Amino acid sequence: MGKEIIRTVCEGCMSGCGAMVQKDNGRVMKITGDPDHPQNRGRLCIKGITYDELLYHPDRIKHPMKRAGERGEGKWIEISWDQALGERIQWMVNHKLQGAQIKLNPANLGPMEVRIQVQNEQASIQFSSAHGVVREALEAALPRLRDMFDASGVELVDVDVSGQSFAEQQRTAGEGGSAAWHGAAPEQDSGLETVLDTPLDSFLESGRLDLFA
Repeated sequence: MGKEIIRTVCEGCMSGCGAMVQKDNGRVMKITGDPDHPQNRGRLCIKGITYDELLYHPDRIKHPMKRAGERGEGKWIEISWDQALGERIQWMVNHKLQGAQIKLNPANLGPMEVRIQVQNEQASIQFSSAHGVVREALEAALPRLRDMFDASGVELVDVDVSGQSFAEQQRTAGEGGSAAWHGAAPEQDSGLETVLDTPLDSFLESGRLDLFA
């Protein structure tokens, strides 16, 4: 691989500052601000320039963790991402939630978004990932996903795997393009529950913190 510099956007917060990542044989060696990015013009906060410490921290959780004992015992087991997503979908169906939006950042896959709607025992699900390899993996996992829905008594009638984020799709719809989610305009998605934006206390009360630490 050798040495390379990759221009990207820092995801340490919502600001979206431009960053330049210096890598050596695939390992991040240094992170600096991108002088050509209009958001930060080369400046980067301490959180951004030390993001590699989070990436390589030995205690970083890289896989979903499922509670294996009683609450408070501190007993957890590692499970796969598809199992975690499948169980969360089943939880949502069993609790009769009509919609949810989930943001994930699996190790080695990168950020992805999942949007689910359930109505009259029929479900639609939409995935968004910027990486082609991830989209191919999601496509390959669809038969198992359909089986998970069938086991919950719900028919999976519509699946979409896109390279555009939901925000980009909404902007396209606002500019006169076709809306990304069943013809709905962005403001019509307000009934969806965005899991990572839900207050922590509601997670603890409902039990949804079991899988995503």
